[in-house]
Amino acid sequence: MRVAILTPNRIQSRVLINKLKKEGFEVEVLFFEKKNVKRIITVSRLKNLIKQTIFFLRAEERIKRIRNSNEKEALKALKNYAQQENLATEKVEKCDFVDDINSSQTIDILRSKNVDVLFIWGVPILKKQIIEAVPLVLNAHSSILPEYRGAKSEFWQFFNKAFSHAGITIHKVDAGVDTGAIGIQLKASASDLKNPEYLKIMNAMRVIQSIPKLLSDINSGQVKWLKQEELPRPKTKTYRMKDVGVKELRTVYLHKS
Repeated sequence: MRVAILTPNRIQSRVLINKLKKEGFEVEVLFFEKKNVKRIITVSRLKNLIKQTIFFLRAEERIKRIRNSNEKEALKALKNYAQQENLATEKVEKCDFVDDINSSQTIDILRSKNVDVLFIWGVPILKKQIIEAVPLVLNAHSSILPEYRGAKSEFWQFFNKAFSHAGITIHKVDAGVDTGAIGIQLKASASDLKNPEYLKIMNAMRVIQSIPKLLSDINSGQVKWLKQEELPRPKTKTYRMKDVGVKELRTVYLHKS
């Protein structure tokens, strides 16, 4: 089985790639590096920027310190895991870089490598032409689907105190947002629920630990895919990046409504 991974060049991605290689998988690596694009600022976006600027003038440093502290603690746990497993965290051999995951460049790379499975992790939504370029596309999502589809699941679980949905789902990618058939789900433990950043890294570790077996089971035809249409209709909406605003930040990091 030839596996390709499309992901940002971040520590958890490098650890996963090196784990798969250690387990004997042929892994093609596509690192996603988004170019800076000038954005047109609409009136509504300008108002939101002004509102957030006023808020951050008052609370930016405090929230920044909190999040930085959270991330340092979480990354320390990930590095300790990588060290115990003898997995490199800083380097990946032989990789390609793409700045647009939905480009013809991405399709050409995938087809030239004769990829059987494409695993995406932490990238924007794929378009139809990419999904159809390989036999199977998988995604790791940070929630127990079908709840908390979309962006920043850990943040919203803390905002709503909805920890029963915390964990990971690895699922097929289809035309919807996190709506494809489920291959595996693992719930978070109580010790993971310190803050959104810590939960995010603990979820990443669950992905790293579980994806090799899932790929092996797919290769041997042992996976029983669960269609999300067979599950209860989700009660939570599909979140977007822009849904995180002043109120939400205050609630999660400063515990203020």
